[in-house]
Amino acid sequence: MEGITRSELLRARLNRASSTVKILSSEIEELRQRLSLVEIHNQELQDLIDRIGESAAQIAASIDKSMEGLEENMDFVFNEEESGEIASAEEFSQGGSVDVDFDF
Repeated sequence: MEGITRSELLRARLNRASSTVKILSSEIEELRQRLSLVEIHNQELQDLIDRIGESAAQIAASIDKSMEGLEENMDFVFNEEESGEIASAEEFSQGGSVDVDFDF
């Protein structure tokens, strides 16, 4: 009798161990799939970071080029006569264009 109970106890333990292994195998497979998704997402983010870096470099180069162009053309700012004409034109366009004599 004792042999049968030990055999049944051993069978029950083996069944539990087998069930646990199946559950753990399933969980491992799920974790592998999730890891794969995370790796794909990380690669997408890295690609985005690379594109942003390239765009930032292009913007910086454009700003540098614009600044160089401004430095080359800065002589008009120091020309007082032209600066006065520009200021007069701006004043005219802002306030001088309203004339009450032409109200209908």
